[in-house]
This record gives sequence, C-alpha cells and structure tokens, in this order.
Amino acid sequence: MYLHRRLRFLASVLLFGLMGFAEPALAQRPTQRPMPGSTGVNPGGMTSLSISGFVTEADSDARLENATVELHAFSGATVGTAFTNGNGEFEFANLRPGSYVLVVKTIDGQTTTQAVDLVSGSAFGLEVDVQRQPEASHRRPAPDGRPTVSVRDLAVPEKAQEALAKGMQLLYRKSDFSGSLKEFRRAIKAYPDFAEAYAQMGVAYAQSGDTRASEEALRKAVALGQDRLPAAFWVLAGVLSGEQRFSEAEPMARKAAGLAPRSWQSNFELARALLGLNRAPDAEGPAQAAVRAQPNNPLPYLMLANVHGQLRKYSAQLADLNQYLRLAPMGPYAAEVRVRRDQIEQFLAKSASLPPTPQPPH
Repeated sequence: MYLHRRLRFLASVLLFGLMGFAEPALAQRPTQRPMPGSTGVNPGGMTSLSISGFVTEADSDARLENATVELHAFSGATVGTAFTNGNGEFEFANLRPGSYVLVVKTIDGQTTTQAVDLVSGSAFGLEVDVQRQPEASHRRPAPDGRPTVSVRDLAVPEKAQEALAKGMQLLYRKSDFSGSLKEFRRAIKAYPDFAEAYAQMGVAYAQSGDTRASEEALRKAVALGQDRLPAAFWVLAGVLSGEQRFSEAEPMARKAAGLAPRSWQSNFELARALLGLNRAPDAEGPAQAAVRAQPNNPLPYLMLANVHGQLRKYSAQLADLNQYLRLAPMGPYAAEVRVRRDQIEQFLAKSASLPPTPQPPH
C-alpha cells in the first residue's frame, strides 16, 4: 500500500559502474562509484526553467486525468501543485535551477514520486508511471461509488499507518534517517507484520550507509510482503550488487522484473546483476527494457553502454553515450563519458580506415 511512494532517487543508495574502455578491443572491468543524487544549482545562472510531462498507468500506458502533481524542493518545501488535464499532462513554470521531487497522487489513492534535476535547462516530456500495486485490485467501488478498503488495510492499525507516514516524510523530505527509523520501528511495534514499514526501514538504512541492517530489513519485507512489493526486491538487489554479491542479487532483481515488468529500476538492477556475472548477452534485454521504460532518464543509457561495451558493439555503445550526454550534458558522469566517447570514436575511425581482412576461401 505504501511502498509505491518510493522516490525515483532511491537509485542514489545503489552503486553504478561505468565500464572502462580505454582500449575498446580489450576485456572491460567495472569500476564502482556512487550513483548521482542531487547535483545542486547550475552555476550558469539560469533562473527561469520549467518542468512538464504526463502521468500514465504503468501497466496499460493510459494517460491519467485529474491526478494531483505536487512539486517539492529537495529541502521538502512545496513549490507548487498542478492537476493533469484530459491528456494526463502537467506543467510547472518559472523555476530556479536545482533539484526537485514530483509527488503524483491519482484519484484512486495511488502515489508515486520522481526526482528531477534542473541543472542544464528545462525538463520536458517527463513520463511519470504510476505502478499499480497488486493489493489495489482488492479495492472495488462500493455501490455509492466510493472505493472500498481491502481486508488487509483494515488489519493495519491506524497508529502503525500514521507512524509509517511520518517516517516517510522524515526520510524523503528531510533526509532524517535516524528520525525516520524511529517511526518505522514504532509502526512495526504496532503491527509486527507491516512489510511496508520494513521496506522503508531498509531504504533508510541503505541511504545512511548501513547495508547490513538494510539487507536484513529488506529481506524481512520480502518475506512478509507476499509479492506485493516489487520495489523491495529491486532495492535489495541494488544493495547486494553494491557489495559485488551479484549471484544473490540476480534472483531478487529477476523477481522484481517479473512483478513489475515496466519498472525501469527492476530491469536496471537485473541488467546490473547479470553484467556483474559476466553475462552481457543476457543483460542486454533488461538494459534495453530499462531504457524503454524511462527514455528520458540518462542512467539506463549508461547501463546499456556497459552491456554494449562487453559485447563489443562499439557503434551501439557510442550511441548510448551520446544519448546520455544529450539528456545530462552537465551530469555527474558527463566528463568521463565524453572521454570514453572520444576514445570510441577514434577507435571506430581507425578501424574503418584499415583494409578489410581477407576472408578464407569456402
């Protein structure tokens, strides 16, 4: 019920490896480095930017009308509120450069969030997918038109729900990890089988750097969630991959991708685990699925570049890196990506100038 409130910048608790390819013909090794989170204010001085996009239902790609879209600064302050039109579109104008969070709430109570960095210009055409949770199918309209509440929702004490909501506000709006953990523990004390509280606890531990406690909480969430919480699986996969435990991460990510096949995070983590296991041919499909799920997100293109590098598909890798730079020209990996891109262009140009290799006779 609550884990779908996760932020897209949960990716900041994971580790991402950009493959080195100083010599493209050689085998490549991943080098781990933190995934980007907030990148701050653009020093160029741009002061009038905008964010626009549309809200869709992940399972059907249908545009959602009358969804509430709140824009928050990373400090937690509410910048503005908008409602999607008949085509599911929304827009915020007159924004300053910096980092923001979109919080989308549909009329039937589904909520999702997405981070947006305005570091090099306005953000247009954002697609915010609302992932329907399996338990949402239990909510059927009552005769008077109001949604009913599942039996499980009724079983969760109000005290536990309030503690969870407070903990999530502390975690996502204030980055108060210790304060959020206290609230999550309070929620679990009121309802010991509260899988969502364990999942959010795992996120809080991961963001604070305690991967051992994060893994323990996420495994508890997975065990209690009964496949309701695909995000618990992909966050756990990310924690495991961050510790190079790819053989353990792969089944967690595969489960997440099975539960939420349109989730870019699930496919991203599956590709990451398979790449860590040196299974680049198997990783190409999930990496491409992550790109299709979030075509305006630069991170999946880096994952796909890693895969194409291991497969020695250097022309495709060059296209992936160019796409990353188009989407994030001032991003945290931009300088490194430009160096790698130039190396690949030189390699391809040199290869094109060589005479063709004679083919053996049939």
